[in-house]
Amino acid sequence: MEDKVWVDPEVGRIIREEYVLIQLYVDERSVQMPAEKVHYSKLLRKETKDLGSWNGDFQATRYQSNSQPFYVLAGQDLEPMVTPQGAIFDAAEYAAFLKRGVEIYKARNNTNE
Repeated sequence: MEDKVWVDPEVGRIIREEYVLIQLYVDERSVQMPAEKVHYSKLLRKETKDLGSWNGDFQATRYQSNSQPFYVLAGQDLEPMVTPQGAIFDAAEYAAFLKRGVEIYKARNNTNE
């Protein structure tokens, strides 16, 4: 997605201008979690000792999905504004997905910025 769709000028513009981009890397195994953050993930059936496992558990627990890629357009409360999506390889369709999230955010927050 990042190499094929996010490079589209309109998609890139929307992401840069309208979103705070947060990426959870579920394959990151080299970064170890602090002891107080490690817990057993019932969904993953293992300890969340590394950042990837911790992120994977967060995604699966919070959004009931562990698919990759997985896009959640969320407000400050981390609740999805639109139904989260997996890969959308059509740039126009992905741009429409992003725009819908912006519209809902602005409507909820009474802002036209």
